[in-house]
Amino acid sequence: MNKKQIYKGEILTRTKVKNNILGFYLNSSQEDRRDWYGDANNFAKSLADRYNISVNKSTGVIAALSPVKTWSQNMICAEKMIAVGKSYHMRAFEDKAKRILSSSGSDESILAILRGSKISSFYLNILYPTNTENITIDRHALSVSLGKWTTDADYQGMTKTQYQFFVDCFKYTAKQIEISPLLLQSSTWEAFRKIKSNYKQ
Repeated sequence: MNKKQIYKGEILTRTKVKNNILGFYLNSSQEDRRDWYGDANNFAKSLADRYNISVNKSTGVIAALSPVKTWSQNMICAEKMIAVGKSYHMRAFEDKAKRILSSSGSDESILAILRGSKISSFYLNILYPTNTENITIDRHALSVSLGKWTTDADYQGMTKTQYQFFVDCFKYTAKQIEISPLLLQSSTWEAFRKIKSNYKQ
């Protein structure tokens, strides 16, 4: 595990990122600290049951259509895609979803279609909510890690090494407070989302 990383010209230490993550976690509510990925897994299973497809495929469609969408929008897009073959999302993301629906449905085939660290991790976290090997680092998770509001430009261009550094920081922090790193990531994500929403109001 790297203890130091340079991101967008800023020198980050594992301790600094840990303290930023802890700050958001300590300010999260009990409502934030729920089994978010477990709930998402139940939603993916419900789609699979309703439309007679594998949960791998329903989860893959959710992940493919997740960029630039809130979770509520993501759920709507995923169900539309599975039900009628169109989600009204951007074509590039719809194309991935269509390819997933016509794939073999294996993890390997779906991950090959998704590509990208963020949406691949999102797929694996929802499909396997008790497996802590992968952590979803999206823009909110980056904001939590850096302790500041980030932009799309701040997130773009993240290398695999940098992505893994933030994953390792969440795992390291979770170990310190003895909780699942997925619970830590989702709890701090919810806490940041509320702060962002309140700020916009």
